Amino acid sequence: IEFDGALLEEAEAAGAEVRESVRVSGVTVDTDGVTVALVDGRSLRARLVIGADGVNSVVARATGLGDGFSDATLAIDTMEETPLAELDIFDRETMYVAYGYRGRPGYGYVFPKARHVDAGVGFLLSFYRTLDGTPLDHHREFLELATAKGIVTGCSHPENFKAYRLPLGGPIARTYTDRALIVGDAGGFVNAYTGEGIYFAMVTGEHAGRAAAEALATGDASARTLAAYESRWRDEIGRELVDS
Repeated sequence: IEFDGALLEEAEAAGAEVRESVRVSGVTVDTDGVTVALVDGRSLRARLVIGADGVNSVVARATGLGDGFSDATLAIDTMEETPLAELDIFDRETMYVAYGYRGRPGYGYVFPKARHVDAGVGFLLSFYRTLDGTPLDHHREFLELATAKGIVTGCSHPENFKAYRLPLGGPIARTYTDRALIVGDAGGFVNAYTGEGIYFAMVTGEHAGRAAAEALATGDASARTLAAYESRWRDEIGRELVDS
């Protein structure tokens, strides 16, 4: 929550116009710019669009860069962030990761933070469908075992629980086209081994921002110009994503 809030504040301080509680329903690219349609009937007009809209990216679909991620490449990950006063970890200097937790295709984790504990469990979506119970049930089961092993103490709180889908099949085939760039989870930028995506979202976001600024400065937002974005992220994180 704090991290997302800090990013929003930085963007606004840099001059971004922030519009909250606005949902995009479609994107249309033409020779002069981009029209972004909103579900309330309004539309926005721009010279270029960056799709940072997550695993269900509307921008990727609308621009023809992606058609969603198949069930075989998706995982469900859970996360609980609870204050240390309520849920504590035995060793606050150690991050615990249980790969192959209980012999399953996934992992469990417990990460200490300054004031909180982050914990959760993640499995491939295909495996989740073979299990009884909800993601919250399996999240609780993992924390119960972590408690029994002395890794954590205290109480888990359902109100701090979230579950979300992760694309683990690697980046989409192409992450740029005329007047459009795709970043973060929307482009499949997640480490398939660890499920980590924040770092890759930051890297692709930075490269997309620079490529967009260069394109707008020259007045050329064509795919040929924006191809520099893909070259740059591949140079920095491409090998790691392929290996994972």
